[in-house]
Amino acid sequence: AAPESFAVLKKLRALSEYLDLTVLAADDPDGYFPLAVDSDLQALLPSQIRVVTVPVPGRSPWNRGLDLAGQLLFRHSAIADAYLARWARRALRLAAVEDWFRGFDGMITNSSPVISHYVGLGVRRHNPGLTWIQHYSDPFVDLTYARYTPLSLRLDRWYAGRFTRAADMITVTSAETRDEMFAPYGPATEREMKAKCVVIPHTYDPELFRLAAARYPRMAAYGALDPHALH
Repeated sequence: AAPESFAVLKKLRALSEYLDLTVLAADDPDGYFPLAVDSDLQALLPSQIRVVTVPVPGRSPWNRGLDLAGQLLFRHSAIADAYLARWARRALRLAAVEDWFRGFDGMITNSSPVISHYVGLGVRRHNPGLTWIQHYSDPFVDLTYARYTPLSLRLDRWYAGRFTRAADMITVTSAETRDEMFAPYGPATEREMKAKCVVIPHTYDPELFRLAAARYPRMAAYGALDPHALH
């Protein structure tokens, strides 16, 4: 499972103590899809959490060709992904079946990947009274590592603005992430965005260590093993 999966697991476990939760996620037995539910981690969710899965699109040669063409045209774009877009359409059809979650008080969308915010925007369009909280583990527009084309950068910045302006609250993991996200908006909009942004640093759930050890030991290393190599 990706580090983002662990972050979502911790969040759901904590929120389930106070809220009645329904989770909309992808169902991908092959493990290709970045939003797919990890069966090992899902087993660690409290039983009262309802999980609704959306099947992922098929990986036909035609679809793979569309994916490749999109990646070439919109290089390093976080939103211009034909495969994720097809899943988003399926997710929105399921949201329509759920009556756009009108019986719910709020909605949290999580990234990365940012396609969850795209689904959230569609839900919000049909259910404008729903409180929307957006979480960003990393800035949407990544000027540090991504090598955008002018077209892909313009597209991502446009969607980043649409998402964040529609949010009632935005959460990030550090003040640096917050500042990098909103600096391109200009002083007035930057102040508006920061006013509804909350910094929640990464945390850990001690109970997960006990549960994981009871199932089978694991070790995960992210980044360089030598911390000096990161500087």
